[in-house]
Order: sequence, then C-alpha cells, then structure tokens
Amino acid sequence: MTTKKPKTEFDTSDGLHILKDKLKDKTGIRAYCRHLTKEDHLEKVIEATRKAAAEREGDYRLTRLPPRDIDRSQRERTWERGIYDRWSVTNGVSTIPGCWDRIISVQVPLYAVRKKDGWGSIDLLGYRENSRECLPVVVELKKEPKAETNGLISTSCETPLRMVLEAAAYAVALQENWGNFRKEFADHLAYYKTSKKSKLPKKLRRVPLVAAAPASFWLEWSPLTKAGRTKPVQSDTWKEFGNLLSALGTEGFPVSFLSLSGDPYYPDSLAAQPLVGFPPSSC
Repeated sequence: MTTKKPKTEFDTSDGLHILKDKLKDKTGIRAYCRHLTKEDHLEKVIEATRKAAAEREGDYRLTRLPPRDIDRSQRERTWERGIYDRWSVTNGVSTIPGCWDRIISVQVPLYAVRKKDGWGSIDLLGYRENSRECLPVVVELKKEPKAETNGLISTSCETPLRMVLEAAAYAVALQENWGNFRKEFADHLAYYKTSKKSKLPKKLRRVPLVAAAPASFWLEWSPLTKAGRTKPVQSDTWKEFGNLLSALGTEGFPVSFLSLSGDPYYPDSLAAQPLVGFPPSSC
C-alpha cells in the first residue's frame, strides 16, 4: 500500500515545536509517523529541537497558581485549574499510576522573555519518583470537543499525535535548560517536601510525557463510537503511531495517555483513567 505524503512537506531540520503545527488532521498521521521513524529522522528532528530551544531569561514561574476567575468558556484553562486542585502537592489524593505522582505547576513558560519563536508553555508540570531519581513530567492537555446542535460530539481539531509532538518538544526544551531549571524545580519540590528518597539527576536523560484529555475527546479515536467510525483510523496508521511512541521511549520520552471525567469546576468530582492499550493494536 502506498503511503500518502503529508499535506505539508516534511523536513528533518524542523524541530518538534514546528512540526506539531504542520499536522492538521487525521489524514496525515500515518505519513508523519512513518517519516519520523524512518532511518535517523527522529534523531535529527530531536537535535533540531535542541538547537532551537529557547534559553529562558527569567524564572519558570513554578510557584504561580492557576487563576480563580476563569470563565467557563475557557475550557483548557478550566481543566488545568481543576487538575491542579485535584492532584497538586497540596492535595492528598492518590497518584495516577504510569502518569504522575503529583502535579506541581501550571503554564510553565519555555520561551525566551523577549520572543516566543514557536515556543509556548507546558500546560501542567508534574513529577514522578522512584527509588533512584525524581523526574519532571510534561502533561499536554486538550479540552473536550464541542457538542453539535443535534447533541452529538463534533470532530476535534486536535490529534493524539500533535499532543505527543508538543509534549516531546517541551521535554527536549527542559533537557536543554536543565542546568537552570533543575534548581528551581528542586526548590519547588523541597518547599512542598515532596521528594523523600530519590534525587534529581545531574543530566536529564528521561522525561515522561502525558497526553491528557476529557473522555469525550478520546471517543473520536475509538472504533466503537460513531465519531470514531465516521473517519476511522486504520490499523496500519495505529501501527505507525505505535512505532513512533516506541521510538520516543527509546529516546527517553515515554508516553502515557490519560482520560479525564467529571466537572473541572468541582475538582473533587474529577477522576482519571490511564488509557492502557492505547493506541489500539488493531481496529
């Protein structure tokens, strides 16, 4: 079967922070994943991301709290605040296995103070700890798709691949800025007395990624729903996506997917379900 070329020309000199915006819909997922896992393409793209990573001139604002006066129409910001309130270091709820131990900050800026150059902010920053080390966790969050006038869920303009590429770009930027970021990260953890056994690594070789979204977002990617059957993702596309996830894991960026439920305006109502087995091996 001939693989369709991406609608936008693929260039390994582009960093992940650029490539994420060239993928517009489902139709390009297979081609993009195949290009990224071909030969040494992923290594080249990661290296281009490193070279483009901004050297931040100020602090990372880890102590900044999510605002309290968010309008309900700003759904991503509302979800950020709800997740922070539910799973932050000041709350006593359980960790999310395979995702994070706690969430410690929101909207962590990775751009230079004077210009952004394609860089933005990490939606949510968490940490994960084992007996050897404590690592930052990059959480990329997407809101739920809107409901159509007939009550059905509309098609989202986002894809899981774009979420992963954006999170990976931010993880690379953290690695490149680890010398400056490490102390602020350590001070923030120490303030909340979170890290008990492990130490922060001197060199950040591994950064876990989490792609999180409300349950209705994931319906479009399930072959068991009408939204998922309208423009179904074929098994060979899932295979290529899975290959990319494996390659990212080898490069030090393991990816987890998370489904959220509840009302973010009422954090105690929130629940999270790791999507074990996503992407599906077959449809």
